[in-house]
Formats: sequence, C-alpha cells, structure tokens
Amino acid sequence: MRDRTIVRITLRLAVTTLVVILIGGCVAHTVAPQISPSLSSPRSSNGQTAFTVGVGLYAIHDYPLTQARTFGRRDIAWIARSLGLRAVQIDFNLSADDQGVRPGFNTASTADIAELTDIAHSYGMQVSYRVLFTGGPGSIHPAEAGAWFATLYSAELPYLELAQREHAAEFVVGTEQGAVEDSRGWGRFYATASDVYHGVLSYASWGGAPGSGGVFGGDLSGLTPASLYGVTAYPSVSLPPSASQQQLDTIWEAFLGHAPASVLRRTAIDEIGIPAADGAYARPWDWGAFTGSFADLIQARWFTAACTAARVQHMRGIWFFPIYLDDDPAHPYPGLAKFESRPSSERAIRACVGAGT
Repeated sequence: MRDRTIVRITLRLAVTTLVVILIGGCVAHTVAPQISPSLSSPRSSNGQTAFTVGVGLYAIHDYPLTQARTFGRRDIAWIARSLGLRAVQIDFNLSADDQGVRPGFNTASTADIAELTDIAHSYGMQVSYRVLFTGGPGSIHPAEAGAWFATLYSAELPYLELAQREHAAEFVVGTEQGAVEDSRGWGRFYATASDVYHGVLSYASWGGAPGSGGVFGGDLSGLTPASLYGVTAYPSVSLPPSASQQQLDTIWEAFLGHAPASVLRRTAIDEIGIPAADGAYARPWDWGAFTGSFADLIQARWFTAACTAARVQHMRGIWFFPIYLDDDPAHPYPGLAKFESRPSSERAIRACVGAGT
C-alpha cells in the first residue's frame, strides 16, 4: 500500500525536470471559455444532491505560477472536453508524521491552487480540494493527539481560507490514516475549521478489504465526526483477467454492501485507480511494483463496476485518480495506472458521467 503513495511522488520527480525543459515558457496559452461557474453541489430533479463524477488533478509540487496556469489550462480543458466531466478535485500534499503536519517541498502553494480553481470555474466545474499525507496508509501514530491536530489546523488554515474565498464545494482534510481516524481530536478540529470554511468538510479513509476499518471495513468506530464521508477504494478481488463485467459489478456491489446504507449515502469514493494489467484485481493499489502484462480492459471494467455499484448503493460520488498536473493528458508519460489516452478507460469514465443523465 505504501508503494502507491511513493509512486505518486517519486515517479513524478523523475519526469518533472524534462517536462519543465520541454514546456518552459514556450507553450501557447489555451484560452478557457467564459462560462458562469457552478459553485455548489449539483442537484437532481427531486432536489437531492446529485451523484458527482469527477477526476483528481494532482498538483504534486509548488509550481511557478506561470507553469501552474499553463498546465492547468491544458489539463482542465482536456478533462472537460475529452472526458465530459463537470467536477474536478484538486489534490495536494502535506508532509505528515507522528509529530505533526506541515507544508513540505512538494506542497503546492495556495496561489497555484487558486489559479487552478479559477480555470476550472471558468469551465463551469464544481471544484473540491483534497489533502494527501505523505507516507503510506496508517503510517501516522501521534504521541500527543492535541498537539498533532493543532499542527494539522495550522498547516491547512491557508487552504481552508482559500476554499472559502473560492467557494470550493468540499474540503477533504486528510487521507488514509486509520491510526488517527478514531481520535477525539477530530471534533475540535472540525468545529474550528468550520469557522473558517463553511462548505463540506470530510475525510477519506482507507478502503481495502472488509475488516480493515473505516467506511468499507465494517468497523465504523473509526469514522470521523464529519457530516459526510469519503474513502479511497482498493478492494482485493479474486477474479481472473477474463472475468466478465457482470462478475465485477457483483463483486463491487458486495464490497460496498459491507457498510450500512445510511453511511454509503453520505460517502464518496474520493480515489479510485488500478493498473491496466493482468493480476491487478488482486492488488489494485500496487502501482509501483506491479509486473503484470498490459491489459487495458482490466482498468476499464474496474472503473465501470465501481461506478455502477456506487450508483446502485446511492453513494454521493466517485473520483477517478490521478491526472498529474505537469503531465499532458493528451500525451501522458507511460504508466500502467494511467487512464488518459487509454480509449477503453476514457469510455468507462464518460459512460459513468452519462449514466445519471
């Protein structure tokens, strides 16, 4: 599980220098259409919050503002036009360990995120923010919870203020740290954070096998006291590469069914991804060390099954992850977990959007 987090950061570091050299200041700026932004969660015809289908745009560095603008215009245009999406989740890193949370060398600035938000709003997109903690799932075990939450609030305060100014639809305050999810410190943190940001506050717990805790684990004692929940969904599935779409749909519906319906209705899949390779059903989180042979239908069928099951279970949304900000989605660098410019996977995402219309 830790390999997936390492891949998020180190794999991008290997190509960043090349990307900067190739793009520099010579890329022509794409002018986004001026569309009135949609700043609130979409509503269905009966007035309930609609099922949101979006993509995670991962800002993995503190970029010069001109680069963030260039990358953002290119990537968000592609997201809107090629995938037909109306929602984007801007993901960024904070450095976290047992002692506390702080900005790190790979933390995007508020200026970068504000620029990306404005570009997405110009396309009429709903925008959410999500904080990724460096390290693997469950790697943080604070010795003193009160002090740890104080550093979390201090690190996130500029971004909470930005979310309020930019009318972000949701702020996911942390990801995949089961060791702190049942802490009593969350109550005070949410109360204080909600004084700054008046939108939706949530947390994305790790979603692995049943019994692992969190939303999909069956043990709900670790849920944070947020009004809405999130999860990163990586169930291990014992199916061969030849498994049918119906088999995958059934497996996913059973997996989601480990959580009560009342919880699922308040839960979004904040992150879903899988290598497009044979054997990936058993280890969908294994993006770094995976050695299976390429099979694009593995990824496409996984996306379709997750979307279908999430809709059947009346969840509040799904976010496909990731598109790296500094990687051109029309010509992405090679990677088994990439879904950009992979026709079958793109069709699955577009179908997920269209399934609710």
